[in-house]
Amino acid sequence: MALDNEKLTERPALTNSQETDLIHVVRGNFSYQKEAQNFNAGSISSLNDVGNVNVPAPQTDNYLYFDTNNNEWVAQPILLEDLLDVVIDENTLADGQVIAYDSNEEEWVNVDQQAGVTVGGADTQVQYNDSGSLGAGAFFTTDKSTKIEVTNEIGILGDGATEQGILKLYCENGNAHFVGIKGPNHAGGNSYELQLPNALPNVTNQILESNASGELSWINTPSSSTFTGLTDTPASYDCQNGKNVKVGYGLPNPTELIFTPDYMDFACSDEDSDLAVARVFTMICNRDYPYVSSVEFSVTEAPTGANLEFDVLKNGTTVYTITPIIDAGEKLTATATTQQVINGTTFSLAIGDEFQVRITQVGSTDAGAGLKATMVYNNRICT
Repeated sequence: MALDNEKLTERPALTNSQETDLIHVVRGNFSYQKEAQNFNAGSISSLNDVGNVNVPAPQTDNYLYFDTNNNEWVAQPILLEDLLDVVIDENTLADGQVIAYDSNEEEWVNVDQQAGVTVGGADTQVQYNDSGSLGAGAFFTTDKSTKIEVTNEIGILGDGATEQGILKLYCENGNAHFVGIKGPNHAGGNSYELQLPNALPNVTNQILESNASGELSWINTPSSSTFTGLTDTPASYDCQNGKNVKVGYGLPNPTELIFTPDYMDFACSDEDSDLAVARVFTMICNRDYPYVSSVEFSVTEAPTGANLEFDVLKNGTTVYTITPIIDAGEKLTATATTQQVINGTTFSLAIGDEFQVRITQVGSTDAGAGLKATMVYNNRICT
């Protein structure tokens, strides 16, 4: 390339006494050619323009890294060691931890995800997996004063021993009190999801109902065909108005609701006279006695030698398929070896019905004395 004399003469004079005109010319020529080379280098339009690139199958989030051992550019994921100021505490490493940036200390540290990822003034977190890659985790940023945005899901892990993961929603004071959603325990062996409705309820007092897939929807409060309270049954039910109910603990299904039963006690003899086979009590009903489930008997003196046996009749017809018995030496039908069974489970007495109690057998050695009876009614499942 020809030298531009005017260009050379514009350069500053050399002050070193050893720099001759020849050296001046050589240095001027070298500088001029270097400027021309930089000016004509052009732009990079593809990886091939970089030179010595070995990227046969680049992946999302890879970056170019120059491998000095092989003198070539290669693609690789972001590794933990690529971050500056990483301080990992090997003594506290545990499953589910994340790498969080602590802006107070200006370093990356490992923290427990379930305990919260805010460390000092940290506002960035990166999930780390055991392969050493950061790209496989969920990247998200936080603004502690507003919200956290995460793609697809957040995993809140249990402690690996006794406590399930829990999502806590705090009050406006930050940490005074909260409502938590806790994961199922491991012993149950089940995983499931509940999907919230797409909109608010359209009327007041609606409640959430789930289908078999865990999808929640808003429904009105139960209709008149469903029981709504444990006291004071509404008149629209097939129940006595204002009657209290309770959970039927003795029933095959302990979640069924039954009425608190009513009782009527009456004496069938005096205290001292021996009992005899006879009709011992008669009543013409002046009120209703719905759903009679049993008539229990007791004596103050137990029969011996034979059992005491009874019958109860409604309008002259027995109400039993198995009649009540007081075993010899006992004082209660409740302790009898064979228990009474009402025909049809229950019977009802209406105004004007005749109700009778009869003794059909007495003790053969001691007849027994002091007979009393208790009628148990309104003892039924609420429908």
